[in-house]
Amino acid sequence: MKKRFKTILIFTLIIFFCINLQVWAQDAAEEYRSVKLGIIKEVKSSVNNKEYELIINYPSTYSQNPDKKYPVVYFCDGYYDFPLLTMIYNNLKYDQRITDCFLVGFSYKGEIPDYGPLRIHDYMPTKSNQYNIGGGADEFLQVVEKDFICYMGKNFRVDPEWRALGGSSAGGMFTLYTLIY
Repeated sequence: MKKRFKTILIFTLIIFFCINLQVWAQDAAEEYRSVKLGIIKEVKSSVNNKEYELIINYPSTYSQNPDKKYPVVYFCDGYYDFPLLTMIYNNLKYDQRITDCFLVGFSYKGEIPDYGPLRIHDYMPTKSNQYNIGGGADEFLQVVEKDFICYMGKNFRVDPEWRALGGSSAGGMFTLYTLIY
């Protein structure tokens, strides 16, 4: 009986944690502007003339090393994932498991942007017949290459030989798409 109770308790706590993590991630999208973990820079695309935001976390040693160039980790859905990824990065940095680098999340400009359709359009390589959205991945890849990467290179000391891209869900699809094209 005790063993079964422990198993049920552990399972319940895991479910509770997962649900709260999902709720926290959703709340983070609405609250990220108030998080003091980074800065927000507005970038108007030369490719599609749309306005985007880059949510940037500086390397911890950036001001102490004025000659050093830093790697950049770009990621999709910065409006959702920036607080969580920054906290994970800071823990890994503290444990000396990751090098100092910039974290740069992609976001959309506006007071309350409709993230769902915007991200599906930008991250999906093909258009959905059911919803008639998507198909903008090729254009968004050009935005990343010509606008976001160039912006970071012009305004910050970044290492042009060391950059990464990540994402999950539709952002993961976009990340995989970039490997092919």
